[in-house]
Amino acid sequence: MANTANKSSSNIPVQPIAPNAVPFTVSWRGKHIFPGINKTKGVCGGSARLGNTRIPVWLVISLRNQGASIEKILKFYPHLFVSDIASAENYYLY
Repeated sequence: MANTANKSSSNIPVQPIAPNAVPFTVSWRGKHIFPGINKTKGVCGGSARLGNTRIPVWLVISLRNQGASIEKILKFYPHLFVSDIASAENYYLY
């Protein structure tokens, strides 16, 4: 019997963030302005991204600008939540 404990539900390879990378939440005067939006030097080119994923905010905004509904984005990225999309849009509009 094969070991299935480490198998994920998708065939997308997981790329761990480098152990020395320090993610930070976008903040102002010590308060987190955009919860769920992180930037890490060396991850996604330093662009703002959703949580600890490698999905940049610009990708979500580009999909929305091209007419993709929230439901369609969530279908292609099932590990995201509606709140992630809202955080990306709020970050972009700020």
